[in-house]
Amino acid sequence: HQVNVVTRRTEFDLRKAKERQHILEALLKALDFIDEVINILRASKSIAEGKERLMERFGFDEIQANHIVQMRLGQLTGLEREKLQEEEEKKRNEVVEAKKETASLEKLRERKLCSSVRAR
Repeated sequence: HQVNVVTRRTEFDLRKAKERQHILEALLKALDFIDEVINILRASKSIAEGKERLMERFGFDEIQANHIVQMRLGQLTGLEREKLQEEEEKKRNEVVEAKKETASLEKLRERKLCSSVRAR
Protein backbone atom coordinates (compact mmCIF):
# COMPACT_ATOMS: atom_id res chain seq x y z
CA HIS A 1 0.00 0.00 0.00
CA GLN A 2 2.78 2.45 0.89
CA VAL A 3 4.48 1.85 -2.45
CA ASN A 4 1.22 2.66 -4.25
CA VAL A 5 0.72 5.87 -2.26
CA VAL A 6 4.28 7.05 -2.88
CA THR A 7 4.02 6.11 -6.56
CA ARG A 8 0.81 8.10 -7.03
CA ARG A 9 2.27 11.11 -5.21
CA THR A 10 5.45 10.95 -7.29
CA GLU A 11 3.47 10.66 -10.53
CA PHE A 12 1.36 13.66 -9.49
CA ASP A 13 4.49 15.71 -8.71
CA LEU A 14 6.02 14.66 -12.03
CA ARG A 15 2.90 15.70 -13.98
CA LYS A 16 2.76 19.09 -12.24
CA ALA A 17 6.48 19.75 -12.82
CA LYS A 18 6.13 18.85 -16.52
CA GLU A 19 3.11 21.14 -16.89
CA ARG A 20 4.94 24.10 -15.33
CA GLN A 21 8.11 23.39 -17.32
CA HIS A 22 6.01 23.40 -20.52
CA ILE A 23 4.65 26.86 -19.69
CA LEU A 24 8.07 28.22 -18.67
CA GLU A 25 9.59 27.12 -21.98
CA ALA A 26 6.94 29.12 -23.84
CA LEU A 27 7.38 32.21 -21.64
CA LEU A 28 11.13 32.18 -22.19
CA LYS A 29 10.67 31.77 -25.94
CA ALA A 30 8.18 34.64 -25.96
CA LEU A 31 10.69 36.82 -24.13
CA ASP A 32 13.30 36.00 -26.78
CA PHE A 33 10.91 37.34 -29.43
CA ILE A 34 9.09 39.87 -27.28
CA ASP A 35 8.95 42.62 -29.91
CA GLU A 36 7.31 40.26 -32.37
CA VAL A 37 4.95 38.92 -29.70
CA ILE A 38 3.88 42.46 -28.81
CA ASN A 39 3.37 43.34 -32.48
CA ILE A 40 1.25 40.23 -33.02
CA LEU A 41 -0.91 41.01 -30.01
CA ARG A 42 -1.28 44.68 -30.92
CA ALA A 43 -2.32 43.84 -34.47
CA SER A 44 -4.87 41.26 -33.30
CA LYS A 45 -8.49 42.30 -33.00
CA SER A 46 -9.20 39.99 -30.07
CA ILE A 47 -7.40 37.91 -27.48
CA ALA A 48 -8.51 34.75 -29.26
CA GLU A 49 -7.03 35.99 -32.54
CA GLY A 50 -3.81 36.96 -30.78
CA LYS A 51 -3.49 33.51 -29.21
CA GLU A 52 -4.18 31.85 -32.56
CA ARG A 53 -1.53 33.94 -34.29
CA LEU A 54 1.02 33.19 -31.55
CA MET A 55 0.26 29.48 -31.90
CA GLU A 56 0.76 29.64 -35.66
CA ARG A 57 3.94 31.71 -35.53
CA PHE A 58 5.76 30.06 -32.64
CA GLY A 59 4.17 26.62 -32.44
CA PHE A 60 2.71 27.20 -28.99
CA ASP A 61 -0.23 25.14 -27.83
CA GLU A 62 -3.40 26.63 -26.35
CA ILE A 63 -2.12 26.51 -22.76
CA GLN A 64 1.19 28.17 -23.63
CA ALA A 65 -0.45 30.88 -25.75
CA ASN A 66 -2.92 31.62 -22.97
CA HIS A 67 -0.12 32.13 -20.45
CA ILE A 68 1.77 34.41 -22.84
CA VAL A 69 -1.32 36.56 -23.40
CA GLN A 70 -1.77 36.81 -19.63
CA MET A 71 1.91 37.66 -19.00
CA ARG A 72 2.41 40.88 -17.05
CA LEU A 73 4.67 43.57 -18.47
CA GLY A 74 6.77 43.38 -15.31
CA GLN A 75 7.93 39.94 -16.44
CA LEU A 76 9.86 41.58 -19.25
CA THR A 77 12.63 42.78 -16.96
CA GLY A 78 15.97 41.02 -16.88
CA LEU A 79 15.49 39.99 -13.27
CA GLU A 80 12.18 38.30 -14.03
CA ARG A 81 13.76 36.51 -17.00
CA GLU A 82 16.46 35.16 -14.70
CA LYS A 83 13.80 33.98 -12.26
CA LEU A 84 11.95 32.21 -15.08
CA GLN A 85 15.17 30.55 -16.25
CA GLU A 86 16.01 29.43 -12.72
CA GLU A 87 12.50 28.06 -12.20
CA GLU A 88 12.62 26.25 -15.56
CA GLU A 89 15.94 24.63 -14.64
CA LYS A 90 14.55 23.64 -11.24
CA LYS A 91 11.48 22.07 -12.87
CA ARG A 92 13.67 20.23 -15.36
CA ASN A 93 15.64 18.75 -12.45
CA GLU A 94 12.43 17.87 -10.60
CA VAL A 95 11.19 16.01 -13.67
CA VAL A 96 14.42 14.03 -13.89
CA GLU A 97 14.34 13.14 -10.20
CA ALA A 98 10.66 12.21 -10.25
CA LYS A 99 11.24 9.95 -13.27
CA LYS A 100 14.06 8.21 -11.41
CA GLU A 101 11.92 7.81 -8.30
CA THR A 102 9.00 6.47 -10.34
CA ALA A 103 11.27 3.94 -12.04
CA SER A 104 12.68 2.74 -8.71
CA LEU A 105 9.19 2.48 -7.23
CA GLU A 106 8.07 0.41 -10.22
CA LYS A 107 11.01 -1.94 -9.67
CA LEU A 108 10.12 -2.20 -5.98
CA ARG A 109 6.49 -2.92 -6.84
CA GLU A 110 7.54 -5.63 -9.31
CA ARG A 111 9.77 -7.25 -6.69
CA LYS A 112 6.98 -7.20 -4.11
CA LEU A 113 4.51 -8.69 -6.61
CA CYS A 114 6.99 -11.39 -7.56
CA SER A 115 7.71 -12.24 -3.92
CA SER A 116 4.01 -12.35 -3.03
CA VAL A 117 3.36 -14.71 -5.96
CA ARG A 118 6.22 -16.96 -4.85
CA ALA A 119 4.90 -16.99 -1.28
CA ARG A 120 1.57 -18.42 -2.44
